[in-house]
Amino acid sequence: MHRILVIDDIDFTRYAACRIIDKIGYTPLQAASFREAVIQYEENLPDMIIADVLMPANQGLQAIKQIRKLDPAIPIIATSAPGEPDRLSVASELGAQTTLQKPFRQEQLLREIDRYLVN
Repeated sequence: MHRILVIDDIDFTRYAACRIIDKIGYTPLQAASFREAVIQYEENLPDMIIADVLMPANQGLQAIKQIRKLDPAIPIIATSAPGEPDRLSVASELGAQTTLQKPFRQEQLLREIDRYLVN
């Protein structure tokens, strides 16, 4: 079963993404900070990362950068609030394969998950 790590400092957003992941039969993992993200990655070796890039002190971008160093092949989806295209561009430069602007629809997230994870 695939494991997907959701990195977001907003509890509701993280919870909503994890519910979607759980509904499709994958195992959701959660992190609310850069530190938690690295610990979750090292302990669980997820198959995909979904990371918010607008976390305090650039923690989402730091997580993308650090996890990319640990695993050059892991699929990473960067998310951001409207009006932050620069942060999404930086996330792409750091190794995110795709970006989603919040609020995204469930179908958008599922399409991106399916694009990178094949059963």
